[in-house]
Amino acid sequence: MSSNPNTGDAKSKRHNFVNITLQVGKEGEGNYSKNGKPFASARAFYSQGKDKSTDEFLPSIWFKVIAFGKDGEDLADNPEVSTLANVQKGDKIEVKGRLGYDEWKINEGDLRSQMVIFATEVKTVDDSNDAEEEEEPQP
Repeated sequence: MSSNPNTGDAKSKRHNFVNITLQVGKEGEGNYSKNGKPFASARAFYSQGKDKSTDEFLPSIWFKVIAFGKDGEDLADNPEVSTLANVQKGDKIEVKGRLGYDEWKINEGDLRSQMVIFATEVKTVDDSNDAEEEEEPQP
């Protein structure tokens, strides 16, 4: 599997920045690159809620969220990487970062893609007062 993330238009120096609250659908994982750079990723979604005319849930919008630390830094030393590595399914997170797109081919040659947020800030959100109905996520 090869991937080619698109993080913006290099010629015009434009980047797409987002600030979004997501619900974690797959727990976070932390690791180190071959060069020793810490990183973490998780799958999370934004629920569009219910269609008012049909009272049925609209499809969720899924993202892969990735946070990178600095070379030689320990995973636990970077708050964004540490937070993302430790999120659990069902947690809500607020993410700020660049919006990107990842595309790859699977063994059968079929093309797959996903939206990616290259996070510069990640924090968990306390939703204990949130009475909104949540959709059961479908990846």
